[in-house]
Amino acid sequence: MPPDQSMDVGVSSVVFKAISCVDVTTILSCSDESLRPILACLVRMSLIAPLDQSTTCLQGRTSVLQVLSRIELVNSIVALLSIDFHALETDVKKEQQLRQKVGSASTDSVLISNLSSGPSLEFERSDATRKLRLVLSELLALMANPPSSSNTPLTLKSSELFDHRVYLPEVCDVLAIALAELPALLQPTEVCEALLRLKHGPEMICHVVANQSDSFYCVVSHLLRLGDKQEEEGGSLARQRALLLLAKMNPSMALSMRARCVDWCRMPGLAVLLSLQQSHSTPAQADLVCWLSGLLLGTDQGQRSWISFWVRSGAKRKCPALAALRAELARQVSVVLEQCGEEGRDLPANCVRKGLALLRLFTALRGIAGMKFTEEEVKLLVSLITRRPPASPQGGRFVSTGLSILIACNSLIAQPGLEKAATAWIRWLVGWGQASTSQPSQGPGEMLLLSAIHFHAGQLSAVADLVCQTLGIRMTVRTNGMTRIKQIFTQEIFTEVVVAQHAVKVPVTSQLSSNLPGFLPVHCIHQLLKSRVFSKHKVSIKPWIYRQLCSSCAPLHPVLPPLIEAYVTSILLPSSARGTTDYLNEPLSEAEIRSVFSPPLFSLDTSGQVSSSGYTAQLCILYYILLYEDTRLSLPPVSTTRQPALPRPRYSAELLAELPLKFLLGRAESQQGMFEGLFPALLRLATTHFPHLCLVEDWLRPDHSAAATITNPKLPSAPALKAALSTVSSCPAAANLQLRQLLSLPPRVAWQLCPALVSNIDTVLGETVPRHTQELYKQVWLRLNTVYPRQLWLLTVNSLTAPPAITQEELALDPLAVLRCDERVFRTGPILQIVLYMLKACLAASRTRLSQYLVDQQPTTPALLDTEKEELRNSLVLTQESAAIQILLECCQEEESGEETGLGRLRAVQETQSQVCCYLHQAFIEDTNLAKLVHFQGYPHSLLAVTTAGVPSMFICLATAPELLSQPSLEKQVFAVDLISHLSVVCAMPNSLSTARLAVNAVWTLLGVLAAKEREQLLMPTLPALARMCRAFPPLIEDCIQLLAQAATMWISAQSVTQYHRPGYCMGQVESSGGQHSLTQEIVKTFENILSETVLANRIF
Repeated sequence: MPPDQSMDVGVSSVVFKAISCVDVTTILSCSDESLRPILACLVRMSLIAPLDQSTTCLQGRTSVLQVLSRIELVNSIVALLSIDFHALETDVKKEQQLRQKVGSASTDSVLISNLSSGPSLEFERSDATRKLRLVLSELLALMANPPSSSNTPLTLKSSELFDHRVYLPEVCDVLAIALAELPALLQPTEVCEALLRLKHGPEMICHVVANQSDSFYCVVSHLLRLGDKQEEEGGSLARQRALLLLAKMNPSMALSMRARCVDWCRMPGLAVLLSLQQSHSTPAQADLVCWLSGLLLGTDQGQRSWISFWVRSGAKRKCPALAALRAELARQVSVVLEQCGEEGRDLPANCVRKGLALLRLFTALRGIAGMKFTEEEVKLLVSLITRRPPASPQGGRFVSTGLSILIACNSLIAQPGLEKAATAWIRWLVGWGQASTSQPSQGPGEMLLLSAIHFHAGQLSAVADLVCQTLGIRMTVRTNGMTRIKQIFTQEIFTEVVVAQHAVKVPVTSQLSSNLPGFLPVHCIHQLLKSRVFSKHKVSIKPWIYRQLCSSCAPLHPVLPPLIEAYVTSILLPSSARGTTDYLNEPLSEAEIRSVFSPPLFSLDTSGQVSSSGYTAQLCILYYILLYEDTRLSLPPVSTTRQPALPRPRYSAELLAELPLKFLLGRAESQQGMFEGLFPALLRLATTHFPHLCLVEDWLRPDHSAAATITNPKLPSAPALKAALSTVSSCPAAANLQLRQLLSLPPRVAWQLCPALVSNIDTVLGETVPRHTQELYKQVWLRLNTVYPRQLWLLTVNSLTAPPAITQEELALDPLAVLRCDERVFRTGPILQIVLYMLKACLAASRTRLSQYLVDQQPTTPALLDTEKEELRNSLVLTQESAAIQILLECCQEEESGEETGLGRLRAVQETQSQVCCYLHQAFIEDTNLAKLVHFQGYPHSLLAVTTAGVPSMFICLATAPELLSQPSLEKQVFAVDLISHLSVVCAMPNSLSTARLAVNAVWTLLGVLAAKEREQLLMPTLPALARMCRAFPPLIEDCIQLLAQAATMWISAQSVTQYHRPGYCMGQVESSGGQHSLTQEIVKTFENILSETVLANRIF
């Protein structure tokens, strides 16, 4: 037998595939040497009768026997299959029990006894049965001492029989037969785990698995699961070698084995070697770079830490697998460079993708895994980075990645030659970025500019963040190593003036939105505005910003709001605190702003798209205007004694009135996902400077749905609407249809009929107009109020009041003009709601207008202090609001003639009182001083029952009632007593009891100091009040009865004295006795009311 044949245990992948699939044709074509490892399996297949009795199976078996007949070693294998396996199985069980006993010697054995020589010599001399017993005895001795745990490292164990290479093929045959014939006692996974402790264990494992091909997956999974997380020396290398041989034997499972390593985070070196093995065997299907990049840049933190730790530790202990990996990566970089030619500086288009992948992988190995580059790798990387790719999106990513690596890895430019090459490449990159204008967002120009800006500002951490975001890799970039690259940027390539002049020439990004990734020109402009570079070098940036805002679209790019804020700051605030002579940027002109809200950019009366930018440009301009006004009004006066104040331009009231502010706020609220972060800022500014457009009830009012009866809504014509409204009293059906059509249309479309609708508002004030029609009119008006509310208010006020018409400015200065309307409004509930809404909004607008007036009108020598001005403004505001309330209260009084009451319908005056009480409640809650002022002014006593019952916030008057009682006017004192009595009924609380007792004591006091005529003026209105206080607080009954008795006694005494001094005037006596009878009758009636409502009542409390 040739020695090479007898000692060969390697299994060819072709042979393993053939035996796995029982491919007889391939087996017949194989040589005897290649079939040597699987002879045991072939012999057993030939001798054992198959279950398949088909002709094809029988022919294949015959062909295999023909092959085996020419191989001499088959006879020894046949002899192994001829022994008594039943008796052998019994002895193996006894052997296993013996090995498990504590204290048993390693030489004790049931399978073999009385060895006259060593195991190797005994194996050579013995017959088949003896050989099988020898091998099983040695194997069971190995399996009897397994590692204590999976973390325990394997230690090699010497074996005289298994360590001899010359006996290895025959020993493997014996093992294969034993595993096949004793499957219940010997598991392939346990046997292979034990074989790892032998010198030739990996080869023996391959032999065992080749003869039992169905156990391949189980054995591989078992070996991997017990593998180490990080390979060390010793047993881990044996396990790694065994798995590599198995993968070589079955290449189709190599990638599956690698995936199992990654899933379990086991044996990273094996995973790398499997990838290298695949790269060498099938270069066309190699995925080493992609696979390793996926591990380092993937989202699984566990896998990233696992491979990163292996790279760091492998570099320290000089791991062969890591060295092979670095050599392969260097070879691939060299291959890419070779395609550029010896002196070529251009990178071919077909190499850009591969070069980019290699750059990202090397960056991840350096930044995440902490691998330090060798000199050879540094030269290769710099040579690859400084290549010039074609102008394409992929080329743009390549140069951006290369620039980021140069900034992040300072070791790449440590040598003068490499630094010179990198500097020349960056200079070329500047011109390449300017020339590539087909898609500016794909070029490196923005990143170059932004890096230079950060370097000039000394914001090295911002440069590090920029590098990480460009690479898409979260890694630690050391800023202390950026000194040299900073000098290259700031001193050799980009000076500050060059940066400013270059920035304004960069084209704006078309259709700028958050969907565009990477760094764009807007990032550069934002950073330059923040650092005030444009102001420093007197470069105008307004045209660029205006073009960029007009070129934006939804969804909103997150840098646009900060850009607007920085631009507004550069307009109004000087860069230094010392001087007003600094250059300030120009604000947007009113013409430019109007063009953004005009066709073709914006049109409300169109049936198609309202905004060409999806409202982005309009919302950005609106945010600019609001922020500009807020910043301007919040700044202190800049005038000094040495030089006059610089004028701060302000936008006209006409422009602000033309803006569809409320409409845009509604769009920003309903599409907050498209304009993330912008709506809160807009709402804050709008509520500060335009509170009349942000009333609470507007946000609480639900959106009116379209009418269900209108299937195809169309915009009615203005003449048709006017005709329908003119006949609403006699034929309301036409008006109802027209109004329902308007309700079914979007408010912006229905706005076209606003003049026709509002100019005929007086037609719906008639008594014969149905309530349904009035409600429809109110709903249409409220929907139109969401478009241009200020224009709608002005039209409505001018339609309800007598000529001459007023302007928007006059309405803001005189909000009470809203109440100078047709008297029928105050008896028409739906229209009164509209008027009250306009009144509330106009009062809020007046407050804001007065505040802005104080800021805008800054005299050179102010005669009043700021606090005095603010007090005067507050007084004027309170006067306006109290006057409005007094007018509304006057409207709540019933007419002397009385009003007819319809069946099932509240009287109109009751509805008016209800709506006015709601208005008063909101006004008193907003400003408690207003409630105090209104009640100090006083109003008809008959309305106290209405206000105390209908205004929940009237309880705050309990705190001011004592002060009102102390006023020197008898009329106010009587009003205070009446007010306290009504509040006591509504708010029967301990605090109210104290106030009511104070009121009774005040009446006592006044009763003793007033003259007889004034006492009558005091008693007549306060008698009902005393009855109400006794009903609310029974403990006051005794005091009130004593008060009534004292009042009656004083009145009778006064009348008696009067009659005594004038005995001759009989008519006077009669009149006096009549007056006495009248007052005493009221006192007695009050006494009876108190008793009936308290003492004699069934329930007192």
